[in-house]
Amino acid sequence: MKILIYADPSCLYDVFLPSIQVMRDHLLRFCGRALLASGKVEIRAVVSEITRWQAGGADELEGIGLIEFPYADLCRIFPDCRSLDALQLAFFKGRPDDTQKRALADWFARRLGTWQPDVVLVFPTQPTLLREIFPQALCLTMENGIFSRFPFPRSLRFEPVDFMNGFPNRYREQIRNFQIGPEEREAVRAFCHRLTELLVGLCPRCAELEALRCRFRHLVLCPVPASNRYEEAAKDDQILWLMEVMEGVPSDIGVLITFHDNVDSQLNERTVAFLRARYPNMVAFDVGRRSLPSAFYFPFVDAILNCETMTGTQGMLVCPRIIALDRTYSAWMADGFGLASLPDVLARPAPDRSAMIYWYLTHFTVMEGRFDDADWYYGFLSGLLERYRRDGVTFGLFARTEAFSTVADQVLGSCERCLANIREGHRRRHVPLYGLSRKLGRWMSRAGANLTAFAEGGRTA
Repeated sequence: MKILIYADPSCLYDVFLPSIQVMRDHLLRFCGRALLASGKVEIRAVVSEITRWQAGGADELEGIGLIEFPYADLCRIFPDCRSLDALQLAFFKGRPDDTQKRALADWFARRLGTWQPDVVLVFPTQPTLLREIFPQALCLTMENGIFSRFPFPRSLRFEPVDFMNGFPNRYREQIRNFQIGPEEREAVRAFCHRLTELLVGLCPRCAELEALRCRFRHLVLCPVPASNRYEEAAKDDQILWLMEVMEGVPSDIGVLITFHDNVDSQLNERTVAFLRARYPNMVAFDVGRRSLPSAFYFPFVDAILNCETMTGTQGMLVCPRIIALDRTYSAWMADGFGLASLPDVLARPAPDRSAMIYWYLTHFTVMEGRFDDADWYYGFLSGLLERYRRDGVTFGLFARTEAFSTVADQVLGSCERCLANIREGHRRRHVPLYGLSRKLGRWMSRAGANLTAFAEGGRTA
């Protein structure tokens, strides 16, 4: 099997991580290491100039044919784009003219020659244009799945359509009407109940959140989109977007906002102070520093206002209601659309999402450990490719990939380990001399650094 990986060369990861670190994660952890060692596949990867330069002669990437996509070539193909962000959006939206399509196809023809992929994996963009260039290939966007950050294990999802209006949205009715038996329904109920208990145990703000629940008629969670790169939100600026949300929420409903932890935000201590003064029902913790994961707040809120984030998808496991504030991303699982629907949705009983959850975790979620199993991973891709070439993209493209108990055990096990570590940390802080020993350790570390600097003729710390 021939696999082409398109790591969007216009995405400059280096604003928060060296690009090569991201490539190691995707090219080795989630694409290549086990498969390459098995000899079952041949992999080539299109990467940016900076990634190729950072890779140098890295032995760990041996066996993956790295193809550099120069920035100058990108600018020639998309001459109207004046920034890397504009290049990302041009490719993501997949709306070039015929001249640009031909130029892109010619670029790949020169680099690949007669080599034609069976599977194309792209990130962090979507394969609209590549699907036209490689019509024989199964083109998939490889993205973080429903679990991706602390306190959960990692998972991925593979989108065979434009992922901002993705596979679950396309087959919304089939997912909502998916049938499971009483045993499966009970397994989902037990999983969600235990997950709720663990998240309550992990959250250090239980007392404050309970006080907020007493203060307001309802409390809702509003994860603020990191950006509007994909033009799914009503406003491009975080401040304008949040002001529009707050104007649309009744004053007796508390709005708890959380932030993406990977990127800079317009919402800092100064801007949030202004918004708090203007909207007394807006609540924000940990502004200006690393905040708690949004998941810690799920058990305490009555709804999630979701726009372009996986938080809403994750929240359906615990939170009773989801309101979609984006145009397409959250539609398949939403109980209401737009802020005008919020009062009515809050007044209705929470829906039973057991069947939807069961389908999503068993058919559309791939847990991290699977990528170490070359036979399983090869079988997964082969099965997708076979069904795609036979039927195209249908609801049956994704067969059952995981046992529900496997996913549930991994998720709950990860949360239980996190909770045990936190409790052990609390216990140690109450052990006599523990704090003193930590201070002594820091002092000795600093003293060692000063001695090293002095020996090298440098300045002390």
